[in-house]
Amino acid sequence: MPTWGSIILITAVANLLNFSLILANMSFGFTVVNFTRWKRDDLFPLMRDTTPPFFVLFFVLVGAQMDVGKLASLGVLGCFMSR
Repeated sequence: MPTWGSIILITAVANLLNFSLILANMSFGFTVVNFTRWKRDDLFPLMRDTTPPFFVLFFVLVGAQMDVGKLASLGVLGCFMSR
């Protein structure tokens, strides 16, 4: 499917160039939604049905890299969130 292939390609290029992976993919999504003729009616329901496992994987990986010790440096909000 071209959508997932494009996302994987954008992620690989951003990774090679040491860019933010999430920002690169968000920019790609913004471009597809607003500036292209690639607006098929069946694209968004298909993506909506296949994304939950990727959201779970993303948040598990981000949570695994989080440094809990640095939450206190955020002040009151950090102290509240670390409890």
